[in-house]
Amino acid sequence: MTREEEIVARSNASRAQYRADTPAWYRGELHLAFTLVFTVGVIVYCAARLQQPSWLEWVGVVLPMFLFGNWAEWAAHRYLLHSPRSLLKPESRARVEAQQQERGRAAARSL
Repeated sequence: MTREEEIVARSNASRAQYRADTPAWYRGELHLAFTLVFTVGVIVYCAARLQQPSWLEWVGVVLPMFLFGNWAEWAAHRYLLHSPRSLLKPESRARVEAQQQERGRAAARSL
């Protein structure tokens, strides 16, 4: 097995395990819909409260807050929700440690 085939096989196995670990009631499209409706609702609410903002306020306040909000959403998913090392998922830590030990044993056997 080539290195590329090994990576693809591990990736496919990881995806299969992730799907198996996902609760049956979870629906990604509903998660996305709720997030978008809530986010757009907050933006509309806040925009309706603005009273004649200048271009400087749009560029200096609204744009940076938009960028920060997107970064915060990305960081939460990247480091807390979908990371195998997340503190929110203590059970996954044991699985990661077991995988690392197995990889170490496999590397030692290949030497």
